[in-house]
Amino acid sequence: MKSKEHLKDWLQKTGREFIVFNAKDLVDSLTWPDGVEALQGILFAYREHRRQIPSGEMEIVEVDGERSDGEKVIGEKIEVPKMKDEGLTGAEMRKVVNQIVPGASGLVWPTRPVPVDES
Repeated sequence: MKSKEHLKDWLQKTGREFIVFNAKDLVDSLTWPDGVEALQGILFAYREHRRQIPSGEMEIVEVDGERSDGEKVIGEKIEVPKMKDEGLTGAEMRKVVNQIVPGASGLVWPTRPVPVDES
């Protein structure tokens, strides 16, 4: 591949913009321990990259510190952009489903999060 952009274009054109796989099968396919260490490095890099992307939402955080004029600030609440985490946003998840499930673009999606049983 010539560049990151060339690779991203190729992934999109070949229907691989989102890669969905069974993580247990992936682990079974990797060499031990080198392949698994490589996967952990990839997951770490992905997580760190996503944490730098604004989600489009805002959140309130408390800050302690000092203003530029020297005034001390303790527990001041400010609104800041919320960053993405390693999970997909609702819009990203819809793109995934539309890509991998024929006819899914006509589905009606919930407007609020649906609880997931993690037991």
